[in-house]
Amino acid sequence: IKYAFDYLSQGGPGCGNNNYLPDCIMDMVSGMYDYIQSREKTSCRGRRTQECRVCHFYSIYATETDPEKLLALAAHLDALDTPLTLFCGATGTVAEATADSGLLKRLHDLGSSRAVPLYGADAYAAAALMGTAMGLAREQAETPFALCYKTVPGMTPTALNASELASLHALNANTYIIRGLNRRLLEKGTVASGLRFSEVHDMDQIAADLREAALTLLTGGTGRLPQTDETSAVFINRFSAILADYAAGGYLATAPWRGGALGPLQPGDMVENGYALWADSYDLQSDADRQAH
Repeated sequence: IKYAFDYLSQGGPGCGNNNYLPDCIMDMVSGMYDYIQSREKTSCRGRRTQECRVCHFYSIYATETDPEKLLALAAHLDALDTPLTLFCGATGTVAEATADSGLLKRLHDLGSSRAVPLYGADAYAAAALMGTAMGLAREQAETPFALCYKTVPGMTPTALNASELASLHALNANTYIIRGLNRRLLEKGTVASGLRFSEVHDMDQIAADLREAALTLLTGGTGRLPQTDETSAVFINRFSAILADYAAGGYLATAPWRGGALGPLQPGDMVENGYALWADSYDLQSDADRQAH
């Protein structure tokens, strides 16, 4: 908007007093496109490669209000290889929104990690929440961010009692309420599965960086990479550098391993800096594993 205003007020090319208005508009739109492209290139800092490539596609808001279609869309996004998130709103009474047939309950039961549900008087408020979420991701591109307890411009708080709030939060629905004297805050900043939206976003960023590094190693040379332990070490070293960067930025931290036995890792083992990299020796791999490579 600022670009368009400056363009018109300063008499950009095609916008002189005697020029044809459609030509002026086309010139302005062309300039806005170039401006946006340049902003994307300069605002992508450090390791945020996923956001640089697809930030304008990462989150979507559906104007559709039919629960069946929204559920189908959420299920579709969960199944995609490309990470996308859906911001959607639920209206009506709290009883209606949390009923077994309601959107919030069904998204919760679906366990979607790609749907960000919001309860409010206006379903379109979810679009404002999406804008705030992606704005935070851009502004804090080098540090972790949290969507919880943020003020959302353009969104009107919903009056809810403690019981209503508890029933909504039990279904991992987001709410926008007033706390204290007049603090307008979003709670809880989660996707329908209960994960924090920021955690989902950050894991998508990490996965994108690792995938990009792997593709660069695979396609960067002129010859075929040999299937040897030395080649595995090259990949592990590259991945380790990326993950160490995320650990230094506060995205990953030392914690106990809660999964099953995996290579040298056993349940309860402490994973230093929040990540571990391991590849079995090629001598011990099955023929099927080797062919998969």
